[in-house]
This record gives sequence, structure tokens and C-alpha cells, in this order.
Amino acid sequence: MSRPTKPAGPLVSGSAPAQLAWASSSAGVRTARHLPHVVVPVEGESFASWIDRVAADLDVSGGHAALALGLPTRMGAGTVRPRMFGIAASAPVLTALSTTTGLREAEVRAMHLERFAGGALDFTGLDLAAERTLTPLVGREWALFHASRACAACLAESGGVWPLWWRLGIAAVCPVHAALLVEACPTCGIALRRGQAGRVRGLTRRGVADPLRCGNLAGSRACAQDLTALATRPAPKALVRIQQAVLDVAFGTPAILAGVPGTAAEFFGALRALTALARFAADPQELRGLAGMMPEALDAFAAENAARAAVPTGAAKFRAMPASPAVCAAVLTAVAPSLLALDEDGAAAALRPWAEAAQRQRELRGHHNPLRAAPLPEQLGRILAKVTPSRHRLIGAQARLQPRRAAWETRHIPHLVNQDDYIELVFPHLPRTSALEGRRIAALALARVAGAPTWREAAQSLGMDRPDIRALCDRAAKRIADPDAFWTAVLSLGARLAGRGLIDFAARRAALAGLLDVPASALAGAARRAHLPITPARRRLAAAWLWTDVTSGDYRDAPALTQGWEAATTASRRTSYQRFATALPAAWAQALTGHGIRLLTKKGIA
Repeated sequence: MSRPTKPAGPLVSGSAPAQLAWASSSAGVRTARHLPHVVVPVEGESFASWIDRVAADLDVSGGHAALALGLPTRMGAGTVRPRMFGIAASAPVLTALSTTTGLREAEVRAMHLERFAGGALDFTGLDLAAERTLTPLVGREWALFHASRACAACLAESGGVWPLWWRLGIAAVCPVHAALLVEACPTCGIALRRGQAGRVRGLTRRGVADPLRCGNLAGSRACAQDLTALATRPAPKALVRIQQAVLDVAFGTPAILAGVPGTAAEFFGALRALTALARFAADPQELRGLAGMMPEALDAFAAENAARAAVPTGAAKFRAMPASPAVCAAVLTAVAPSLLALDEDGAAAALRPWAEAAQRQRELRGHHNPLRAAPLPEQLGRILAKVTPSRHRLIGAQARLQPRRAAWETRHIPHLVNQDDYIELVFPHLPRTSALEGRRIAALALARVAGAPTWREAAQSLGMDRPDIRALCDRAAKRIADPDAFWTAVLSLGARLAGRGLIDFAARRAALAGLLDVPASALAGAARRAHLPITPARRRLAAAWLWTDVTSGDYRDAPALTQGWEAATTASRRTSYQRFATALPAAWAQALTGHGIRLLTKKGIA
């Protein structure tokens, strides 16, 4: 990561066209095919920062600069909204900037958050042509998609360059000035570069851009806070070293986890999982003596934990991005001993107290483990499993099943039991088991209650006699912590299944075994209402969604994804399906459900 330098006046890109044919539009906005000069992006600079500096250099607003550069935008009241602004560079953005500035594609992409995709960030599911696909990322990823943190000293020295990494959720302190970053303006109280409280404002078309002023709209006026005058708090050297080590991995330095080389994605997956573990198990007071721990950061971390404890939250909240630079500083300091450990012994020593505390927390919660859906990378996961104490001497023993008379038959059992039922009833009794495997084991257990004497025979009776399922059967009994409690939960699960009305899932799977696509006629009305064209790929993905919805099966087993699609790889099919399912319009879902009912009715299946 390079330190930004202050631009010495207007900088001219050597590849940019030399002349500009300005023309005044009816709206008074200067437009052109080529700019006479363009401020050169500083290495590591964010796209929004560069737009501000271009606007300041041209003596126009940020909105006018975006229009002059030819960026595809949406017009608002006094604003413009570039699509995926600062997040990912679409083909139209690359074309526009290549035409008006001569910037290379790599230069433009390096100014967007997509620079960190596949490492610090996971952009799976993002479709640059569909802005609604951004919503899941905003709630899931550790990034400020519509704001930024900042270092006042850096802004003063660089003349208004805002580094891209300030928008990452791991941004806590400035390694150059050893200062805690600032997230909100002290005058207007709005997140820096947010634009307006409560919503994303876009780029204003009023006034002249100033990268060193807040500019957030507070009431009817732009906030004039001088950002170089922001109050800062010094950070300990140990925290600065931690911050730099994490940033190095984000920018491409090979990751090491407990002495074993790993990928950047594994490193940041470990960071998030360890953060969840710290929030779930760590006593803030016991973290006070860690090297680099700032007292104010620890207080912010403790306050965030207290707020979470006061209101029951789902597992995702434990893995959520730290809410402020102070909380982030506490998190980085807390996880550093295990995340940055040089060997297995060091990681084990750091993880053991948390593993023991997490076990106590699970006991207090009735053995519910909200961290199960956030597995660590293999190396750290193995170490954590090794240092986690076992409550039950029966772990690993063969689960016992007493003969019972079930109200259901094997044909009434889905391959994946209802997720909400599983989480509530069975989840606490299957330690170290992913949700997907756990739901399968629960289905197999229902088949055993229905008469299958072994796990293997249960899989055969459900039509799941595959190598991966056979391997799961071999592990099933070893995953059960308390056999009696487990089988009691399975009986409750079966009672719910019967209470809702038994469904012949086996018949449904047989009826839809050849469903490889959905006719265009079944989607025509929905396609018009949702403005979503019908393509062969969407018809096939729709068939996979319909099969999954009707049979309560795993989408990866859907015939549309496993048969007759040789042109695509298995990974690309699954990725395409995930994007399709995430962005599926309600009109399409209704149409597909109706089509499925008609298909089953024709075959006499309820």
C-alpha cells in the first residue's frame, strides 16, 4: 500500500486526448467528446475521490464532472446518480472514460471496490446490470458502499485524495499517521461522503466540488466542515502493525494462517469468523491487556456487544462489519493473536480461552450455536476443534434409536427438511455441522424413524444413494452430541411435518425428473410485468428454481443443472443459479409456482 502524495497542480494524463470541443447543453452543463486534460488518479485512490478532484480542477460540481466524463447516470433533483458508483466499473463506464480521458481499463477498475473482490470482499451475486443485486452485498460485506472513513492528516497532505481502502470495513487506523480514522462529520453528524442522512444522495449538480470539505446535505445547505481540521486520536504502534498486516493481504500479499499458506479469501473469512467468536464469547474486560488495544476502542466494542445482547439477533449479526473505526480497532486487536499467529501452537494458545468461553455461552443458550454457519478456514477450524472442550462423552458414539411408530412414510420426507424447523429443533444437537449437511441428516433421521434400520438404508430409501451422501451417513452418528435429545427433536420435526399435511415428495421428484426448462409461454406475463427478458438460460434456471421449490430439494440436484447443460461448468451453473434465485422478481416466482402446480395436477399429484 503506497502513501498518497499531494498533486502539484493540474495533472495531465499522457494518454488523454489533447483537445476538448466544449458545447453548452440546454441544461447549462458543459459536455465534450474529449477533455483537454484530466487529473491523474493517484495510486490507491477511490473513484469518488478522483471524480471530486476532476470536478474541482474543472471548477464544476461533482455531478457536472460525471456528466462531462460521459458516465452513465440517473438524473435526480439537483443530483446525478452514477450506477454502481465507486463499487464496480461496468462496460459503459469503461467505454466512457476511455473515450474522454484515455484511462486504461485496469486503472479504472483499481479505483473501485471490485479491486478487493475475491479477497477482502465477496462480490458473488452482483450483476452490474441489476442494481437490486447490490442490496445483499451491502448487508453482508465489510465495506462502506456509499460512504468513507478518513484521516485528516492524509487529506491535508494529499490535497484531497481519498484512498480506496478507507471504504473497507477493516479500515480502523491510518498506518502513516498512527491515528484512528474518522467516520462521521462532527458538524452535520452524517457519515463522510454519504451525501445525506437516511439515503444515498448521489453527486450534486450545485456549487463546486471540494474534496477537503464535508459537502453532506444537512437540511437545505451543504455542510462546510473543513475535513483537514477533524480531531484525531493517536493509535498504538502495535495496532498500526496489525492494520498494516491486514491491509497487506487485502492488497495482494500472500496470506499465512497459523503457519500455513492460504488465500486472501480464506484470510478474511477467518477474520470474520474470529470476529464473530470474539463477539459471542470474549469478555471485553479480558481483552484490555492485549497489545495495541485502545481503551476507547474497547469501550466501543463492549457497548456494541451490550446492545446486541439486549436485543436477540441472528447469527449474521455476529459476523457483521464493525460499526465504526473504534469498534474495528478493537476487533483487529482482539483477533490478531490467532489470525496472525506464526504457527499452530500460537493460534491454539490464542483460541483456547475463546473456545472454552464459547462452550459456556452455548450451555447458557441451551446448546444453540449461532456461529455454526460461519466455519473457519480448514487450518484454523481444525485448531479450534482441537481446543474446544467436549460436553458429552457420547460424542462420536453410535446414535441409539428405539423402535417407534411414525405418522409418516419415507415418501413424505424431503431431501432437505424445512430450514426454520431445522434451526429451531435439530440444529443444537449437531455440533460442527453445516446447515446443509444438518438438514440432510435430519431428513435421513426421519427416514430411520419411518423404518430404515441404518443411515445407509435411510439414504437408499430416500433415493440419495450417492458417494457424498454415503460419506455423510458415515459421519452422521458422530455428529450427534446427545442421542436422546437428538431423537426427541427429530420426533418433534416429524410431528410438524405431519401436522402441516403430508406431501408425497417422492412422487413430486419423479414427476419433475425430466424438467430441464420452463416454456416461455408460462413466463410471458411475468416477464412483461418485471421487464425481464426470457432467455434460454433463464428458462433453464427457472426450471431449477421450480424443482427446488416444489420438491424441497437441494438446487444442486435439480435436473436442469445436472442434465443436458454440457456447455457450462458445474461451478458456473451454480453461480448462475444463485444469481438468478437472489434476483428473482416476485412476478416470476408466482408464475413458476403456478406452472408447477399445473404440472403436478396434470399428473395427479398434490
